[in-house]
Amino acid sequence: MNGSVGSKAGRSVPQDDAEVAKWYRLAAEQNNAFAQTNLGTMFSGGRGVPQAYAQAYMWFTVSAGQGDRDATLLEGEPSTASKANMITDVH
Repeated sequence: MNGSVGSKAGRSVPQDDAEVAKWYRLAAEQNNAFAQTNLGTMFSGGRGVPQAYAQAYMWFTVSAGQGDRDATLLEGEPSTASKANMITDVH
């Protein structure tokens, strides 16, 4: 996600992260592990969605449960897990 997407004509088209997140969410809710991992990454970084570590961790966990290797690594990343725990412990 570099901020723009190439077109067939060679021109750069601005990327709408909120729209990307919307489509990842739709696919993630249909159990698409790739979309779940990417949606988790968007929540972790606050790209196109409000930054929400608990949501990021949840999507990484769901995707890892389906065997997504990247999600397994991200789920176990200390910063993701600890931030998600800190947030959920407060509530």
